[in-house]
Amino acid sequence: MPYAPPSAHERSVVDTLQRVFDAGQQLLLDRLELMRFDVTETTSRTIRGVFLIAAGIMLLAGAAAMSLAVVVTLLARVMSQPAAIMVVGGVVAALGAVALIIGMQRTHLNAERSMTEDLLGDDRGEGESRQ
Repeated sequence: MPYAPPSAHERSVVDTLQRVFDAGQQLLLDRLELMRFDVTETTSRTIRGVFLIAAGIMLLAGAAAMSLAVVVTLLARVMSQPAAIMVVGGVVAALGAVALIIGMQRTHLNAERSMTEDLLGDDRGEGESRQ
């Protein structure tokens, strides 16, 4: 069978397929670029937020230290200064322990809830949407 050059119709189909492939490739590259931009923007906003939170925590820690010093000074009028320091320190330690225990319990409950949702998967979501 002798070689026959491709007809104009066959060339147009090949050209069309090539253009479709190129357009799909360009679409994928554009999506990746947009995703990279979104991640960069989100990361930048998150970092700014973290720095503001850190600054707020440092300022509040200073205010808390000053407030505790005032409480110790006021208690030192009715008891010895070491006793006042111990009372304030004990109250702060108790409040810190309570906050720590509550935080650990909530974290544990959230972890259990998340594991349960992962195990149940979509079954739970379908049941809730039907009700």
